[in-house]
Amino acid sequence: MPTETVAVTTPDVVRPSQADRLTAGRRRQRRMTIAVWVTRLALLAGLLAGWAALTHSVHWSLMLGTPRNVWHVLRSWASQGGFWSDIGWTLLEAAIGYGVGVLAAVVLVALIVPLPGLARFAAPFIAMANALPKIVLAPVFILWLGFSLRSKVLFVASGIFFVIFYGVYAGVRSIDRVLADNQRVLGSSRLGLVRNVYLPSVVGWLISSLRLSAAWALTAAVVSEYLGSNQGVGFRIAQAQQTLDPSAVLAGIVVVAVVAVICDRVLVLVERRFSQWRVF
Repeated sequence: MPTETVAVTTPDVVRPSQADRLTAGRRRQRRMTIAVWVTRLALLAGLLAGWAALTHSVHWSLMLGTPRNVWHVLRSWASQGGFWSDIGWTLLEAAIGYGVGVLAAVVLVALIVPLPGLARFAAPFIAMANALPKIVLAPVFILWLGFSLRSKVLFVASGIFFVIFYGVYAGVRSIDRVLADNQRVLGSSRLGLVRNVYLPSVVGWLISSLRLSAAWALTAAVVSEYLGSNQGVGFRIAQAQQTLDPSAVLAGIVVVAVVAVICDRVLVLVERRFSQWRVF
């Protein structure tokens, strides 16, 4: 007796396409970004509210100023052409000192890495120089060079030099020697070795060190202006302190903080651009 075969059909499983998954991922990323910004703004609003509540007392208002007075000072400064010149002067000092410090650190690494004996000889002197409190160098440079641009540039460069030096030096030391030996066996020249092995390995470390030292460069420029200058954001802060104006002091600090955040965001974009080079 023949048997009948019954075909059992199962419903097709609908799987999300790659485009759907990418869209869902973008939505999650967008929601996360919105949540982060809402949290940041809520935290900032809470800090401002606490500051305003605290400075209702005359005692605290004389020490911390008030948010309203700080805002008035910032608006007054923004309407003055000299204020933007001061910001530009501070950024110029920080940028030139930044470049000088980075160049000096990279050159020193390039000199001592091929010569292990020179590296061992220079190590204790570099460590001693790094241990010096950087703040004491600012009056020394002012004594030598006066209130000129050069004194500010040297102070900024002396501060960021060691951050860049140790970052780049660590990147070079972390290179797998097998990679370099393979390049030599394949007939790579010294320039090719630098381009194909050393540069990709060091760029990631260098970019990270640049971001870490950017805040110090700006801070060093402001500190050097505070200790002795006739222009710049640090000079405005020093003037406000001399006139016992806490709102103006805090306004100067706010300006420095905003400029530092902008510089950091720019370096984040640079870091993302070159992060693909960090392959070793």
